[in-house]
Amino acid sequence: MRTFAPMLLLGLALGPVSGLTSGTAAASSDSSSATAVADQQAGTAEQVGISETPGSPVAVDWGLTFASRYLFQGQDLSNGKPVAQPELALSYGAISGSLWMNRDFAESHFNEIDGFVSVGRDFSKLWASIGYGYYEYPNRDDWDPSQEIIFDFALAAPVSPTLTVNYDFDAGDGYYATLGGSQALPGQLSTLSAYSNLFYQGSYYDVSGIPAWELGLATERELGGFLFAGAVSRFTTWDNGDFANEGAVPANWYFSLSIVGSN
Repeated sequence: MRTFAPMLLLGLALGPVSGLTSGTAAASSDSSSATAVADQQAGTAEQVGISETPGSPVAVDWGLTFASRYLFQGQDLSNGKPVAQPELALSYGAISGSLWMNRDFAESHFNEIDGFVSVGRDFSKLWASIGYGYYEYPNRDDWDPSQEIIFDFALAAPVSPTLTVNYDFDAGDGYYATLGGSQALPGQLSTLSAYSNLFYQGSYYDVSGIPAWELGLATERELGGFLFAGAVSRFTTWDNGDFANEGAVPANWYFSLSIVGSN
């Protein structure tokens, strides 16, 4: 699991249709996460290209996100404390791989290391990919490693709809999904994008239901050869499925700042 934010680099590396995510995309927040250094959660609809090293068909991207907390589909995995989430992504044609980590400032150590490999393809206005993710949780007692098959879809259409489905065939023995969208604001607010993510879990660690809905604003700016992205969002929910009564997920604010570079 990870936030949507980490999906920023993966989105840059995988395909031309996928949008920049921050939040959960500058984070998705999705923990999973994304996430881009912006599942993120959430992100802008702007298209950002990646650079290839001169003379090499391999593209290398790196990023670092500072976030107010680590939210996985609205669920706080850092006890309200800030985190840093570095990521490194490599791509060769349609094939890409990435390494993503979460460092908890309160405990001063890394407590999640995720590795991903995927292949993507552009079908006219639809971009799709299938990938594999491995999740390791150092310094988290009683957290077992897990593995997932990940399906990503992005459509070049109004509100830039995206869908990510993570099937955990290991410790989680279930799946979770993120349905997202984003839209640049008009007029003088054109430097901002509004985004939204709806999260769902199906028998994931024996839990089913909608843990949260995210609504936020994101912005980005290129400066000195680097991309800077920021996001603020609100996670809310309502009693449903296993996320009711004592299982309800508290509402939370999420803030993130990301820097992305290419070599």
